[in-house]
Amino acid sequence: MRRGGGTHTVWEKQLSRKTTLARGAKPERGTGVVAKRMRRVALSLMALLWALPALAQTDQQAKRSHLLPHIADGDGWRSSLVVTNVAQSVSFCMLELHGLTADRFEVADGVTASGSSATFELAGDGGYLVWRTRNESALASGYATLDCVDPVVVQVVFAWLGQGARPAGIATVFSSQGGREFQFPVLTRAGTLGFAIANNGNANASCKIDLQDAQGMSLGEAALSVPSKSNRAQMLNAAIAIPETFLQGSARVSCDQPVAMIGLHFELEPDG
Repeated sequence: MRRGGGTHTVWEKQLSRKTTLARGAKPERGTGVVAKRMRRVALSLMALLWALPALAQTDQQAKRSHLLPHIADGDGWRSSLVVTNVAQSVSFCMLELHGLTADRFEVADGVTASGSSATFELAGDGGYLVWRTRNESALASGYATLDCVDPVVVQVVFAWLGQGARPAGIATVFSSQGGREFQFPVLTRAGTLGFAIANNGNANASCKIDLQDAQGMSLGEAALSVPSKSNRAQMLNAAIAIPETFLQGSARVSCDQPVAMIGLHFELEPDG
């Protein structure tokens, strides 16, 4: 992901490099063993914007319950929810949104949506749903939980469209497992880490970010809070000043409550 100069606390506003996204503006549902169209969406992980592994995100197996730490819509941003049923039987699912409402999403066949909730069924043996946000309003963001009768695999595809119809950049991330300790690679000073923390618990979470060099030496710390039933998105360089001599290292995040996290790498470039 590339961005111009200046610092923002919400990383949805940072994308500016043209890339490619699987086409299709209408919501899709289908059957069969992971249809080719869904494969293209799932594999659209571009070089300039990619999801970073976190310590508590190693298990990508299908589960009945999922937490999606970040969903964004509006001001050029579109999120696509991709859910695939790996069971042989039909699976019933319920989605709960926090921070945005279901009317942000396009009308989809088989999806019943009201307020911040939506329900749908997935055919067995590879039945899937692709449900996209509209990108018709001002920016809104939040997180979501998904509970299904049978195990499913869930992804969110973020697409930055800017002022045009074609995506300028995309990234695919899986759901996140809850944890108190996370670690993300910080690859170069020419780029920075954007992260989102979702707190689905009933207590406010206090978190500490520690930037370390390749030898594990601390280069700076920052504290942040995430209220109960909310999420927070931020750039690492907005929380901690990156030293001029920094080459590569990692960001360690520790929280006093279980949270879910994702990380995205952003390339930096001067304005113009």
